[in-house]
Amino acid sequence: MQSNIIYHYMKQHSVPELLSPAGSAECLTGAVSAGADAVYLGGVKFGARHYASNFTEDELVSAVRFCHARGVRVYVTHNTLVKESEIEDSLSELLFLFSIGVDAVLIQDAGILQLAKSLIPGLAVHASTQMSVHTKEGVRWAEENGVERVVMAREVSIDEVSAISRSDDIRAGTEVFIHGALCYCYSGQCLISSLTGGRSGNRGMCAQPCRRQFSLLCCGEDDNADLQKCRPLLTKGDYLLSPKDLCSYENITDIVNSGVKSLKIEGRMKDPSYVAVVTDRYRKAIDESARKNIKGSIVSEIDHKSAADDLMFAFNRGFTPGFLSGSSFGDMISYKKSGNAGVEVGVVQGYSQRSKTAEIKLYGTLIPQANDGMMAKSGKAEEGFIMRAPFTLAGNSLKVRMPFVPETGSRVFITRRDALEKEAERIIARDGSIPEKIPCTITLRFDGKIPVCSVSAIIFGREFFSEVKGWFEMEMARGRPLTSKELKKIFSKTGGTQFAADEFIIDYPGRLFAPAGLLNELRRKLFYSLEDVVYNYFRPSEDEIKSVRENIDVVLRYLDDDRPAGMAGSSSGSFNPGSLSLMNTLKSGILSPAEGPADNISLFCIVSDYWGAMAAFSGGADTVCIEPFIVPGKSSTVREISGLFKSVAGNMPDGCRLIWKWPKITGKKFLEFAVPLIKELSGKGFSGIMAENAGDAFAIRKIYPDIQIYGGPGLNLFNSFSALNLGRYFNSVIVSSELTGDEISLLDRNLCRQEKRPSSGIIVHGAAEISVSKINILSSVQDQESLCRGSYFLKDIKGHQFPVSIDGEKRTHIFNSSDTCLIDYLPEILESGIDFIAVDSRNRNADYCREICEIYKAASAGDSGMATSAKYRIKDISPAGITSGHYRKGV
Repeated sequence: MQSNIIYHYMKQHSVPELLSPAGSAECLTGAVSAGADAVYLGGVKFGARHYASNFTEDELVSAVRFCHARGVRVYVTHNTLVKESEIEDSLSELLFLFSIGVDAVLIQDAGILQLAKSLIPGLAVHASTQMSVHTKEGVRWAEENGVERVVMAREVSIDEVSAISRSDDIRAGTEVFIHGALCYCYSGQCLISSLTGGRSGNRGMCAQPCRRQFSLLCCGEDDNADLQKCRPLLTKGDYLLSPKDLCSYENITDIVNSGVKSLKIEGRMKDPSYVAVVTDRYRKAIDESARKNIKGSIVSEIDHKSAADDLMFAFNRGFTPGFLSGSSFGDMISYKKSGNAGVEVGVVQGYSQRSKTAEIKLYGTLIPQANDGMMAKSGKAEEGFIMRAPFTLAGNSLKVRMPFVPETGSRVFITRRDALEKEAERIIARDGSIPEKIPCTITLRFDGKIPVCSVSAIIFGREFFSEVKGWFEMEMARGRPLTSKELKKIFSKTGGTQFAADEFIIDYPGRLFAPAGLLNELRRKLFYSLEDVVYNYFRPSEDEIKSVRENIDVVLRYLDDDRPAGMAGSSSGSFNPGSLSLMNTLKSGILSPAEGPADNISLFCIVSDYWGAMAAFSGGADTVCIEPFIVPGKSSTVREISGLFKSVAGNMPDGCRLIWKWPKITGKKFLEFAVPLIKELSGKGFSGIMAENAGDAFAIRKIYPDIQIYGGPGLNLFNSFSALNLGRYFNSVIVSSELTGDEISLLDRNLCRQEKRPSSGIIVHGAAEISVSKINILSSVQDQESLCRGSYFLKDIKGHQFPVSIDGEKRTHIFNSSDTCLIDYLPEILESGIDFIAVDSRNRNADYCREICEIYKAASAGDSGMATSAKYRIKDISPAGITSGHYRKGV
């Protein structure tokens, strides 16, 4: 019982929560049985793992009941981007989740975040890692939007997270991934799967193209990015974008002591065995770290080497401690293999054709065991087999039958540990589906001859109580009556439940009898009723649900018709006085739109340097956004940036605007450099900042409340409520390139109804930025001396070539192989209600910038002759071809 008390004590104290994945009901049982403090799972819609088994509404009710009755919290993923047409379904699901008492929902969409906190104030919200929060300012922005916890980007180090978590001005909890698959790109910013295969990661349908083979090409400065002149670079392998799996086991004590609120295991697509084993090993390691904090020095009861091996056996692509623990670029990528790597244990030294037996020289202490899954690998050829008896082991020499002839020198791997799978089965089958049973007090008394039993237990740190009265009378015994000891034995049976009878209190008049079956049924009803009490405790009242439903109805009527119900011209029914105040709340704090031409659609052009800026102005752009190459902290950078903007401003046409575009991902070092520089640039023709992250806008507004901030495509704007919410920080926004023309039109139609709103635009041309990674792809090159001073491209197995650039902080930016070109659709775009169109000409020469701007300027002014011939000219100057992206097909 002592270990039981320690276990439940630690669950209630300042030990970080262990959060496990539950992609199915079986995985849920595995996570809870192995000791997870909380689980995260998804419904059938709006979750970022569309291809997991996921949970129906009935299954969600069962999951919440099951978990809460065991002291385990339930978080539901609602973390895809939501289209304007899906808002009603999204709110309906959020209302349902609120009604069943989930502990929190994870959200990516800024509009759904605002609606959830405004309409369902009792529903806790966690910011999904898909929100790309990677700075303290990002956490502050999330807090201002009512977020209780932020799942930090995987690229943030534990020192950075700890500093944020322990900040006096931060109230929200932080959550970090500690184990599982890593994305190459910052989560929420990847469009590789979307634009190359039509399956959007932001919609939960990533096809994992980063796990495919790529080659890296280099074009010299004199080649003018001519794809025909590019030469391949010798890299460390073919899987240049496939990260190893994160494993923080060796660093778990530092993470436990960092101030982080929750430690998250990735794996909603994994099987129950994986979930059970990984949760169990981290549970034990976290608890040991916590005991050290409580007692000081202790003798470890864990074989940490064996536990680390078990994590490898469960699944691995090779392990890395990740950016969380300061891993370098070169340690992050699994260059040779993108799937489960297994554990290498030896090498084939010979093979006997007569006995069909291979001799394997083992490397060390990891010994294959009976029924293990094995693999022999030679070059790229792989063959699997099972360790079947008979086999012999003498020293480090293993002789085993193989159903094929392996090449001498083949490397041998264990790919499945049979004993570990059997242990996982035992974990999942634990009595009551809990690692340590919950102590309870059972009381039995009598109302006349009717038994009345009650039970109390401490769950989630509070005492829950339930009482059940028998539906039958016990009889006066004709023979031997039941004794108090026998009644105690019957009512203290807790097998199959999560409870353990810690105390039994009885007030028994004696001389009574009833069949054991009736009394057992009464006991079962008692424990079920306690589960009912716990489940209902976390559910809102009917009045709260009714109030939320009324709030949602207001928004749905607003989406149908912006006029309040009951007002003139509306057919929506009786007027609800709360409608106006609710909608005013949703719209409050919105900034004035960015300035632009009074009657015309504005033309933005995004460029990389002075020559691109001047060419864009020459081509008719009235707003130019420069994203210069910046090395934060370099002493000359301030002078260079200041000189650049002064030079451009001194030569740009009257009435035009000059914007400083910030990178899609910034960070503490960049913000410390860039925010003070804004003051230096003021008065030099500088009109504002384009930022692609809400945390950046928060940092700017804190110092410069009146500055114009333009939102970039990294904001992932999918609906009008996102525009309204982001409009508190941005004067303008760019809608997502994953929306169709019809979806953009519906969004803008609702947005244009507002008296006060941010201006909105769409990128009509340019190579879309499809990935930004903290991993410097040039670190994959074996001979660093072979790197050139020109352009880089990634080439996939289909021959598509994707431009690559490396920024001043060594992040990798990948652009689509084809240029987005919406010239054919420009007339309907101009009628959709948008305020500006944008051309992305970063990393292009000045002639290209000027000509593209000329084409779109003329076409947007109604020059039909130009529009007719424009597409042919654009094809001529776009060597990799053009695409309409998702404008017609969508995601």
